[in-house]
Amino acid sequence: MESVKRSDLEARLARLERQNRVLERCLLLVGAGLTLFMALAASSGVKVQDVVRAKAFELVDNRGVVCAELSLSDKGAAGLTLFDAEGKSRVWLGTSGEGPAGLTITTADGKYLGMFTVGKEGPPILTLYQTGGSTAEFGMYNDGSASLDFRDREQKTRAMLKMDKDASSSLKLLDGEGNELFSAP
Repeated sequence: MESVKRSDLEARLARLERQNRVLERCLLLVGAGLTLFMALAASSGVKVQDVVRAKAFELVDNRGVVCAELSLSDKGAAGLTLFDAEGKSRVWLGTSGEGPAGLTITTADGKYLGMFTVGKEGPPILTLYQTGGSTAEFGMYNDGSASLDFRDREQKTRAMLKMDKDASSSLKLLDGEGNELFSAP
């Protein structure tokens, strides 16, 4: 009885050793396959281009609505436009083909709220727009002078604070016809 058990055990052991060798070979093949797959994936990873060339790039939301656009016009003006949730242009940052650069902010219906511009050789000018049409403009000029102007709805200057290039300053208040109401000095 002992010999039968022993022979059964030896047969079972031989069968288990064969199965073990088959499993080892399978695992070796799977490991080699995974290693090869990972090596190929790593070597053929996403290529990063040194330069991407296009005339426009659009950033869209999940609905396909353009939220931002980076573009170049036929006249050479490059700009970044940001749109609101309804797809209306609200912010523009860019340059014209001739050299001036600027930032413009508008209402949803396209009315200006603010504009910052710099000419090719300067000067920087900041203009703020009120929905009623009046504006305030601050400019610094190449000759060293600066001014702050307030304009009414018809864009007529009503008040002007100025600093000349020699650092002297003046204040003028004007009526709707441009007549001086007050000035100092």
